[in-house]
Amino acid sequence: MELYELLKNKIDKDILKSLLTIDYWMGEKQKAKILFFEENMRQIQQLIVEKGYFDQNQVYRYARVFKDYRYNNTYIFALYNDQQTESSIYSIDFKEDTCQKIS
Repeated sequence: MELYELLKNKIDKDILKSLLTIDYWMGEKQKAKILFFEENMRQIQQLIVEKGYFDQNQVYRYARVFKDYRYNNTYIFALYNDQQTESSIYSIDFKEDTCQKIS
């Protein structure tokens, strides 16, 4: 977190959190730890399942979710797998009702 401490007063803290989270999750082959705690993640996970973007097993067993502060109503969704290959990163926009793979 040294990079966060170094840059947090130079750019928007929330945008910095989003960028650091995306960068960290992209390189992980196992379900990554959560870098920054978000209070409403359980509700967001439920909404992802309800909207049919991913199934319940994927969301709760193989994924991480984080608010993407670069955009309104958007979340970063990292999907891992049991073969320990690189994760797939998605951008989910609930207002536009879209789910796009970004890596």
